[in-house]
Amino acid sequence: MPPSTEMVVALLLAVLLASGTRWSAHGPRLASALQIHESFASPNRTNNFVVDKVSRNVYLAAVNTIYQLNGTLSLEVEKRTGPVQDNLLCHAPQLPQAPCEHPKSLTDNYNKLLELDPEQGVVVVCGSVYQGFCELRKLENISEIAVEFPPQGEKTVFPSMLNIAANHPNASTVGLVFRSHGGNTRLLVGATYTGAGTAFFPKNHSKEDLRFENTPEIAIRSLNIKDLSRLFTYDINPSEDNVFKIKQEVKTKNKLNFVHAFVQKTYSYIAINNDAKTGHKESQPNSILARICLDTDQPRKSNSGPESRKLTESYIQMPLQCGLSGNIYNRLLSVYPVDIHTDRGQGAEAYLFGVFSRSDRKSALCAFRFGDIEEAIRQGRRNCSNSPSSDVQVLDSVIQGSGAACIQKGNLVLQPEQLDCGAAHLQHPLALRRPLRATPLFEYTGLSSVAVDSVHNHTVVFLGTHHGRLRKVRLTVCPCECVCVQPVHPIMTFDPNDSNFLYLMTTHYLLRVKVAECGRYGDCNDCLGAGDAHCGWCTLENRCTVQKECVPRPLVRSWISMGEGPQQCPSMTLTPSEISLSDVGILINGSVPDLIGSRVECDYGLGVSTSATVHLDYGSAQIQTCPLLPRDSYPPLPPGRDHLIVPVAIKVNGTSVVSGSFVIYDCEQTGAIHPKTSLECDFGTNQRYEATWLNSSTVKCTGVTVSSANVYNCGVGSRDCSQCWGREDQGHLCGWCDNSCRPRDDCQPITDQCPAPEIHKISPLSGPVEGGTLVTVQGRNLGKRASVVDVSIGGVACSLLPDRYSVSVELVCVTGGSGSDMVDAVQVSVLHNGEGTSNELFSYLVPKLLSVEPSRGSRAGGTIVRLSGQHLDTGSQVRVMVNSTQECTILTQTAESIECTMPAALHANTEAVALCLEFEELPCQSPLLSSTYTYEKNPTISLIKPTKSYLRLVARTDCAVRSPTMITCLSPAADQSHQTALQFFLNGVLYTRESPASAYQGEEEGEEGEDEEEAGGHFLMDYVKDPQFSTANKENLIKHHPGEPLTLVINKGPSDLELAPEEYSVLIGSYTCDISFHNDQLFHCTINSLLSSSERELPVTVQVGNFRHTIAKVQLGGSELAIVISIVVSCVLLLPCTVALVVYCTKSRRAERYWQKTLLQMEEMESQIRDEIRKGFAELQTDMTDLTKELNRSQGIPFLEYKQFVTRTFFPKVTPPFSRRPSHPPPKPYLSLSVVVVFKPDLKGVFCVHLQDSPTNKLLYAKEIPEYKKRVQGYYQQIQDMAPLSEQEMNAHLAEESRKYHNEFNTNLALTEIYKYAKRYRAQVVSALEANPTARRTQLHHKFEQVIALVEDNIYDRPPLLLLLLRAGGTSVPYRTAQSINRPTNR
Repeated sequence: MPPSTEMVVALLLAVLLASGTRWSAHGPRLASALQIHESFASPNRTNNFVVDKVSRNVYLAAVNTIYQLNGTLSLEVEKRTGPVQDNLLCHAPQLPQAPCEHPKSLTDNYNKLLELDPEQGVVVVCGSVYQGFCELRKLENISEIAVEFPPQGEKTVFPSMLNIAANHPNASTVGLVFRSHGGNTRLLVGATYTGAGTAFFPKNHSKEDLRFENTPEIAIRSLNIKDLSRLFTYDINPSEDNVFKIKQEVKTKNKLNFVHAFVQKTYSYIAINNDAKTGHKESQPNSILARICLDTDQPRKSNSGPESRKLTESYIQMPLQCGLSGNIYNRLLSVYPVDIHTDRGQGAEAYLFGVFSRSDRKSALCAFRFGDIEEAIRQGRRNCSNSPSSDVQVLDSVIQGSGAACIQKGNLVLQPEQLDCGAAHLQHPLALRRPLRATPLFEYTGLSSVAVDSVHNHTVVFLGTHHGRLRKVRLTVCPCECVCVQPVHPIMTFDPNDSNFLYLMTTHYLLRVKVAECGRYGDCNDCLGAGDAHCGWCTLENRCTVQKECVPRPLVRSWISMGEGPQQCPSMTLTPSEISLSDVGILINGSVPDLIGSRVECDYGLGVSTSATVHLDYGSAQIQTCPLLPRDSYPPLPPGRDHLIVPVAIKVNGTSVVSGSFVIYDCEQTGAIHPKTSLECDFGTNQRYEATWLNSSTVKCTGVTVSSANVYNCGVGSRDCSQCWGREDQGHLCGWCDNSCRPRDDCQPITDQCPAPEIHKISPLSGPVEGGTLVTVQGRNLGKRASVVDVSIGGVACSLLPDRYSVSVELVCVTGGSGSDMVDAVQVSVLHNGEGTSNELFSYLVPKLLSVEPSRGSRAGGTIVRLSGQHLDTGSQVRVMVNSTQECTILTQTAESIECTMPAALHANTEAVALCLEFEELPCQSPLLSSTYTYEKNPTISLIKPTKSYLRLVARTDCAVRSPTMITCLSPAADQSHQTALQFFLNGVLYTRESPASAYQGEEEGEEGEDEEEAGGHFLMDYVKDPQFSTANKENLIKHHPGEPLTLVINKGPSDLELAPEEYSVLIGSYTCDISFHNDQLFHCTINSLLSSSERELPVTVQVGNFRHTIAKVQLGGSELAIVISIVVSCVLLLPCTVALVVYCTKSRRAERYWQKTLLQMEEMESQIRDEIRKGFAELQTDMTDLTKELNRSQGIPFLEYKQFVTRTFFPKVTPPFSRRPSHPPPKPYLSLSVVVVFKPDLKGVFCVHLQDSPTNKLLYAKEIPEYKKRVQGYYQQIQDMAPLSEQEMNAHLAEESRKYHNEFNTNLALTEIYKYAKRYRAQVVSALEANPTARRTQLHHKFEQVIALVEDNIYDRPPLLLLLLRAGGTSVPYRTAQSINRPTNR
């Protein structure tokens, strides 16, 4: 029974001090603990678990049961998998052709393999029963089978497709799912051999009862559920190339126990122990790391096309040794691959962490760099091919091995792919004999599992133990632990959605443990000093948390990591600390986010807060002003006291982030308390002066003579220790004490040693490998003076510039050359004060110029060129040089591109010039940074049109390029009518007319062209008066009734500007009129939409270019009721004649407008009718011509031959099946295309596009329909009357065909006889070969066994060779012979 849940969640708090990276013997000390947040109990023993990264579901496999849990370990689905009726000596019941004669009993099903395939939505579940049978279950519901295998009724099933995992509870199995380059899913499986000769095989049974000896230890199988016929097969041909199988006679020397399989890059690594060596030599490692290349990337090329990688070609193994000579941990228990940050200065590197043990149960943690593993493999393959070496051998223990010694192949140059993954023509598989060694990082008793995380550049290791502990260790400091009660399984994994939780499995539990309990630390110093890399101080929430829990969207500097140290904890400096003023200045030190925009308050602890004002931000320090409370808000001063200590805290959005206190003095009370006290004035010199009270708040200093005084305040402008002591060079006697700068006399005791430098920011973050980059470093305590400061980047010196050094806070240095690209931190070393390292990394980069667009431009310059490449923004200064003499002015600059403006060509005949990128003023010598640019002849403006313009236009305007030969521009403005010269700017350069003679000919010819250049590219333009526009009757007010269309007739004054109609526009209010020109002096403006506006009058504005002129206003009338009322009122108030005159005038004007509009519409209508008639006659003439040509063709209307039509229409893919029997000839009528159209209307658009609307063709089609029906009916009647083909006729035909090949040699029959002979006399032949010394030396008996395996053994997924040949159909077989052979099942 499993232990109670209360026992599981009990925590033990124990932290052990560590010295360096080794375990310390100083004993335990209480410090911190890990907590179990969720758990799931299984009544049966657990076997495996796996986590889905997408759904966060956790799948747990136990004995006889599998569970589907959610991310917090709540049960969702449960499915029983056992016990079942089984026997170790029986085939799986899914193998129909192999019944079992042994008695079966209820057998527990131990899970051996649990792998996810999210791409296909299945879970691979393999158990120990049924000889290691595997099921494919649904990912969303593990209780349901996703794919039934073998399918119902399938009889072509081989044992190798069913026997996948180890069939014993104590035998190991590992696996992984991957997708090959073609998209097919594959399953790699490693399983311990459990056959005869092992402890797993039932005793007292003969070899006839053994499970299948040919089951390989390692195999790659197909997992494509869309191809069930190949499911779980070895997936390539020949299949032995995809298996790793130990020879039967040496299996006792190679007892492989598999630990774990994982993918790194494009390789599969398998961690193995050879248990055959256990107990023989404790000083020798038994642990093996094997590597296989997966074809997840590009497939290997061959003469026949893409080819899958073969397991045996790429297989290579090496011993792993944890520990030094005499203290070796020789058994591997658990491995974990991870990328971690190291002190090598190369960013994150891939490492393999492993837990090793030895016979006395002591264990250790070791780490191996994958870079060293890869280099050892490459060197091993080189040695095996080119030079004699004892460090590598061919694995002779596997069936593919051909002898242990490497055969030298001379100076064979191996390609990188061959060094990594081998090749068919190279020797394989290989084994390195020299182990890869590592020194233990951590030693302890009973370690069982490992998981590693890289947290803020710190490596944190989680170690499970056989005693039920989970230990957390940061390499270099003390660990903490959690009690899990039961032994921890070797496999642990982090929550894919929240790496702050770790999943682990014990004997009966699956646990979800939080990696850190940061909340137990109450203040910032305890939080950052605990040494837990996961924990940091959340400044705005004033608590210790993991980074993910600090503010939903964290601000910069809102979370302080352990690596930044307790010195970054928020602290407060008050200026001055003893005051009698109205405001107090507060300097907040440490890592605090930018508080501008936040609600910042000063809380005085009296239940009252005041709003603080944030003034400025110096890196990580911020200055704020807090107004003091009114005098009556403070408690009264006690008798005999002249000061009051006031606490103050800074609150950000209601949360206190830092606190302190200051002293308020009441100087009047001081004078009252000490009226006769002897006072002195101290000005910071060796002399002091007498002071006397003038009144209760004023003191007078006597005897002071000031000739020249250097007045300074140590507390102003000294934000850190180095800046304070650096004032010594200015004669300021200041010292740093109590976290502030004060006069030295006030600092007792005093020391001039300052904290180590802190680097807050570096700029730029990259530079060329040649060096020369000006790097600006900003921070704190960066030295007292330039002479005591050294700067380096990854060991490369950076020369300090003294003239650009700001004491303590900023320095500028020039980088040296690195020789190659690299990434490392900036280090600042201050004499006697230590070193500081930047969090930001500086990159030495190799910039490259890839392209220049455009690559040519005018000689006048001004062309904007885009340079594309890599790392083009690196360094502090970048220049684009033209022929090393001129500079292309940079406009924009990014890492991938630079845009710059080309200068003018220096010479008139300049063509191709060199374009080069210069970094840090270093001469351009690399071809990677060079290109060419071609100067071409400047564009020529031949004329401008029109040459006249109105006055009121814009000043300088941009032009638009319409085509290579035309540019349109708005004419510039002018204030009066005159002739002027226009200037054009091309690419920002003033255009000057370039003479071809001066550009390309000699000096004498150039002088002749000087007269032509006098115009200098100027063009003359005449400015004329603005145009005159008016309505037809020149009225200023036009009345309009809503609901009616509005048409205005506008007169245009005479003009010879030759403006296009689209240059005119008319607006009525905000409505645009549709303009139609009647002639050069008259056009119409029409609005068909309803005019509506809050204003009663809308202006009529004519616009030409930028000329705008209002010529009239449209007055909007009221409703019909308002008109009637106005008429009635007019009749009452005015004389009838006046009313009649008004009505007459109004109607006359309206009628005139309607008449002008009607006249315009009639003219437009006549024009449209003329166009329609002309087009109609042209179309009619074209149709008549086409129809006449069609009917006058020599063959008449086109048609198809009847037989061809029927075959093409009714039998497109069928050929006559009885070629040797005369077919009855069908009639050969002709079928015209018209009938095709009637019979298959969907072909009408294909055959008769140009005839489909012709009435004549429709009549022709209709006439042929009866004839077509008659002939089709006759043809089908003839087919019906044909005699059928009998079976005897078909057999006779096949017999005749068989007789033709009767005397020829039949390969298939010969192979069948060989197969029968070899099977019948197999034992005798093997015995004879083993007895013969010559045959034994050449291993003929092994080769004979391989031949037998090829033609017989089901384990390689092959039917007998004869059946393969019959299926291939490559050789003709006599018909009677073929009938006598059992028909193979379809697979």
